This record gives sequence, structure tokens and C-alpha cells, in this order.
Amino acid sequence: MLTKVQGCVGMSSEVTRESQILEAAERIFMRYGPRRSTMDDIADDVGISRPAIYQYFRTKKELLRQVVERLHRETLKSVATELDRAGSVRRQLTCGLQARDGHLFKYCEPNGPTPWFLDTSQKDVNDIVANAQRMYEGLLRRHLTKSGYSTDRAEVTARLLVAMAAGLRSMARSPEDFDRALTYSVDQLIAGADQLEVA
Repeated sequence: MLTKVQGCVGMSSEVTRESQILEAAERIFMRYGPRRSTMDDIADDVGISRPAIYQYFRTKKELLRQVVERLHRETLKSVATELDRAGSVRRQLTCGLQARDGHLFKYCEPNGPTPWFLDTSQKDVNDIVANAQRMYEGLLRRHLTKSGYSTDRAEVTARLLVAMAAGLRSMARSPEDFDRALTYSVDQLIAGADQLEVA
């Protein structure tokens, strides 16, 4: 179940054979990692034959890339939706960060290594991950600029928000712990930035 900060919205999914395969592949890749996952595992999860998967995806690498693209596309779409909601800038940013990092938290180990789907050194998906990271930071930067931050301050604050959320994601002990720490940290960072703007 997707965790969420109170008042933030989750994600939805469509039901087609291709999306069923992608959802099953995501579950299997997240459970076993890309190297240990097999096309048979994915086929069993969907309830179809392995050859049936090849009607949609030629190779496991192609399927992996589409899973990662889909994961990041959906989380970025959710971030954009949350940033556009009515409310304070702090609330919008908290919900935007939660839409990505809170969602991805369920796949992370506390104090563990960077997960493969966020690791830019993961050779099969590094370009997708790096691009998604740039887009995420860009969404936050544009939102901050639209909210009245100078270009330089928006760039620095967006970077700090991304780094802060990643750090909290790696240290939190539970979804609730992540939510509390995220809300508090965004409040502190934005309050501090607001005071600097006034000074």
C-alpha cells in the first residue's frame, strides 16, 4: 500500500496485459533484484507462459528498462500533481517529495545501499535513473521559482530537498517515521529559506 502524508494523493494504474506484466515484473524485480529475477518468475506471477511475455517484451533487459521508466514516470507525474495542488508551498513540497521518496521508501532498506532503481551506476538503467533525477530536481526548481524564489535560491533549495528526502528515505525506520521526518525537515528548510529571503 502506498504510504502518504495526510492530505496527499496516491497513484492509480490501468489494467492491460502489458501493464499486468509490468506490474508483475516490478514486484519480482523489487523482491529479488534484477539479476536474480527470471522471466519464468514474472510469467508465474502474471499467470501466463514465459513465451507469452515475449509477445510484449523481447528481452529481460527491455522489460527491466520499461519497469524503471514506468516507475519513474508515474512517480514524477504524482510529484507534479502534488506540486500543483492548492495549499502552502511547504505543503506542496512535502506532498511532492512524499509522492516520490515516500512511495519508493517501501522498496528501500533502512541504512541500506542505494536501491538499484535509483542507482546511476546500474548499467542497464543508469541513463533512465539519471534523467529521472534531473527531471525530479527540475520539477522542484520550477515550482520554487513559480512560488517566488530567485533562480539561484530555487536551484540550491531544490538540490537540498532532493538530497534531504534521499537521506531520510535511507534512514527512516517506517513509513510513518519517514513522513514525520519529511514534514519536519521541509518545514525547517523552507522556514530557514523564507527567513533568508526576508533578511
